[in-house]
Amino acid sequence: MILSSFGLPKTATLDDWRKAAEELNRIGETMKKAGLQCGFHNHHGEFQTLGGKLIHDELMNRFDGKLVKMQFQVAVISIGFEAATNMTKYPGRFISLHLADWSIPEKKQAPVGKGSVDWKKLFEAAKKGGVKNYYVEMNMDAVRESYPLLRDLKV
Repeated sequence: MILSSFGLPKTATLDDWRKAAEELNRIGETMKKAGLQCGFHNHHGEFQTLGGKLIHDELMNRFDGKLVKMQFQVAVISIGFEAATNMTKYPGRFISLHLADWSIPEKKQAPVGKGSVDWKKLFEAAKKGGVKNYYVEMNMDAVRESYPLLRDLKV
């Protein structure tokens, strides 16, 4: 079960993020007892800096890796963060990837395989990250254009 947002305001402090992470750990503990895995889905907001710290790193340091796994949003490539780097930085902490690609020249989302993501590198790193599930969420035309790369990619 994946939480897609803490619903924190843009004015949230780093302490607000820390408190939210601790609350999700408590929820994750309850979920584990029920036989469910708790997860958190990042967005661009977790890749902002507060007090000299990257919110995403602070969350990863706060989450109990046995209780809260991550569903990584690959779209953060659009703001300069590479998913493969996070997979190797935090091995075993991810449960799934939300696939997206980014066209640097057009500055917009692109079909998977038509943008700047190094997919072979990412899928290799995803093994270290612990990823078990992959999701593509985009309009149908982009899904059709994404299919050939995803079909032919051997992981």
